Amino acid sequence: MDKKLKIAFVCTGNTCRSPMAAFMLKDELKRRKIKGVTVTSFGLNPTEKEINPYAKQELERLNVKITAFKPKKLTKSSALKQDALICVTEEIKNELIKAQIENAYSFKELFGEELFDPYGKGKEAYADCAAKLKNYAAELADMITEIIDDERRKNGGIIK
Repeated sequence: MDKKLKIAFVCTGNTCRSPMAAFMLKDELKRRKIKGVTVTSFGLNPTEKEINPYAKQELERLNVKITAFKPKKLTKSSALKQDALICVTEEIKNELIKAQIENAYSFKELFGEELFDPYGKGKEAYADCAAKLKNYAAELADMITEIIDDERRKNGGIIK
């Protein structure tokens, strides 16, 4: 039986950082032909009905494929279905840990810094955020490759 690695990015509103991160990681995984990974995003408190226009504009500028998207609220049930929840800040990670969701990691843990919120700060802030996320997507793809390779060695190819 094949098992997919499930990764979700988590931010506050699921309109800027987490969807940009998810689309960029999906794009990087596709570019590298890495299969067996599902990537999604959630917000702790989404209030909007679609991705932020500046976030969408930056993804398009970077030639990142955008599929249908609607902001989603993270529930405990959806959180526990993920192998890893990658939170844009320590504060968000700590909220998940308090809710007994232990598969949460922060950008600070993984990359040495939190991902600032570009919301309401203009187009340049989204460009800066997108540039950071592009680099982080490549780093995460490297980490995922190592995880998949380790699983294949240990389990004879459960993750394909």
